[in-house]
Amino acid sequence: MSGGGQAADLRTLTVQDAADVLGVSSETVRRWIRSGRLVAMRWGRRFRIRPDAIEQFQESSRVEVRNPAVEVRAKLAHMRTRTRRSGSGKNG
Repeated sequence: MSGGGQAADLRTLTVQDAADVLGVSSETVRRWIRSGRLVAMRWGRRFRIRPDAIEQFQESSRVEVRNPAVEVRAKLAHMRTRTRRSGSGKNG
């Protein structure tokens, strides 16, 4: 039975997800992570960002996020739906 990784994925955003929420490019998000402006975790060679880190970043910076709490929740809900569909259907 697997799912430990999936559970962790549901509580974090990819760089691209964060970029979509913040309305910037993925390279900009990576630059903010490398500079320490945006807190992220390393998963192998990839970064993962917690939704609360997006909100903290928005509060402490001049970047105007359309509505971070709503957009992060919507993105996570979409990710959960996508994970459930892929895990409960046919294999292949």
